[in-house]
Amino acid sequence: HRVVGEPRAAELLEEVEEYWEIVKQKAPLRDPKAMYKELTQIAAVAWRIVRDLGLESVSNYVASLDEEEGNSHDSYDDAEPNPECSKDR
Repeated sequence: HRVVGEPRAAELLEEVEEYWEIVKQKAPLRDPKAMYKELTQIAAVAWRIVRDLGLESVSNYVASLDEEEGNSHDSYDDAEPNPECSKDR
C-alpha cells in the first residue's frame, strides 16, 4: 500500500535532514543563505503535501479561525530572533 503523500514525505525528510546538517554546526560556521534555502525548500515541499492531500480547505479554515481570534501569521514576520538559535552547541 502506498500512502498518499508518501513520495513527498520522503522529499520533506530529505530537506529537513539537509537543514539539520547546517543547524548542527557551531553558530559562526552556519551559512544563513544555506539555512534560508533549506527552510524555503521545506516550506515548499510541505505546501505541496498540503495540496496533494487536498488540505487547502483545512488550511483556509484554520487561517480564518486565527483571524477571528486576532492572530495573524504575518505577526511572525515581526517576531524577535530567538537567542537560543544563535548559541554555540
